[in-house]
Amino acid sequence: MKQCAEDKTRPRCSLLLNTMPALPPNPAAAPLGLLLLLAAWAPTAVAWPAATRTRLVQVQVVFRHGARTPTAPYPNDPHKDYDYKPFGLGHLTALGRHQAYVLGQWLRSRYVDSGCAPASEGALLDAEYAEGAVRVTASAIERTQESAAAVLAGLFPPGPSQTWGVSGVAGLGRLWFPIAYRVVPADQDHALAGTAPCPGRHLAKEALNSSGTLRERTLRVIGGQDTLDYIEKHSGVDLDSDPTALGTVFSALQCQELLNMTIPEWSGRVYPEPLKSATNVALESHSYTPLLRRQTYGDLIAWLLSSARAHETEPRLQLYSAHDATVTALIAALGLQPQEDAGFGIPDFSACVLLELHQGADGALGLKFFYRREPGGPVVRMVPKGCGALCPLERFERLVEDELPRPGDCDLPPPPARAALQEGGSSETREDEDELT
Repeated sequence: MKQCAEDKTRPRCSLLLNTMPALPPNPAAAPLGLLLLLAAWAPTAVAWPAATRTRLVQVQVVFRHGARTPTAPYPNDPHKDYDYKPFGLGHLTALGRHQAYVLGQWLRSRYVDSGCAPASEGALLDAEYAEGAVRVTASAIERTQESAAAVLAGLFPPGPSQTWGVSGVAGLGRLWFPIAYRVVPADQDHALAGTAPCPGRHLAKEALNSSGTLRERTLRVIGGQDTLDYIEKHSGVDLDSDPTALGTVFSALQCQELLNMTIPEWSGRVYPEPLKSATNVALESHSYTPLLRRQTYGDLIAWLLSSARAHETEPRLQLYSAHDATVTALIAALGLQPQEDAGFGIPDFSACVLLELHQGADGALGLKFFYRREPGGPVVRMVPKGCGALCPLERFERLVEDELPRPGDCDLPPPPARAALQEGGSSETREDEDELT
């Protein structure tokens, strides 16, 4: 890797080549071992000295897919018979592919060696892709796989030795270098889409819907029952039984607007606001409690921590192509708050959370967190609740211990407790595949 003559103060790190490990097991199996590992690394954490120089040793990125077509029409959708060819329902649009590609270019500018100092504290990777340099994981929902491929295309264009095709002919082989990514099977996904079977989560969702908690929060953000009735009347969506269905309406309108389709006149009163705020409530409800987050996304937290601890044998850049609910749940699970006065609501298409692992001269490890809510938007420094901007890894592991999956998380409670839940005594819900955006 080249060293910049102009700036030799930024450390360079050698590229670690690694084999791709198997997907982490389901929450019922491995988390106990991981918890024991974390318990072993439990010395009393101290504040990271302000003057300590560190080098960047690993980055993990969790991002939302690019812009897509609606996943399904709402009952009174004037475009409900439109087939959205050539994309189809729930797939990336041309804009979505572009957003994902540009996200890859942005990550390249931040973390890949360009021959002079990059925007970050030091280049993490060589300019040309090498096997084991990056690991990319997507959910079984195809728009995340499409996004993963586009991000990789922007992140690693072919180098001089990687072009392919007919010699002397300019074409695809000079622009794109295929790189493999992994897919989490839908029936094993407690990480990116939360589609794995989890009976306890179904019951928790029913309890939350019947408790009235979501309805009260939704009414508060949209301005009362009259507005809810207005949306229900014009959209045809039954909002009394499930107020989080407002998110379906908002999502369809947003996707159609981005496709330059005409959205109905009635929506002008409620779109983008207060529908957008109501959708944020729905997203937060998918990860309402630590148990809910463990049931749905707990494996992701375990993967992130395990990879950080084993960074010397893990790929230096790891990407997770996921959904808006995943990004929202991750921010909640990690207890992240913006360092500056910058709000963060619904993660826009291609929004991302960055976990940067830094190492001091004494070998101590710490994490920095960043959030970019929208393409081209500002990168906001995030600080975990109860820690500093550079959070010692051991301390952070203890802060999020309750977010790690445990055996029995998805089991149904005993009959007496189950009856109480069915009467509305819980504030938990789940993430259904058809609710993912």
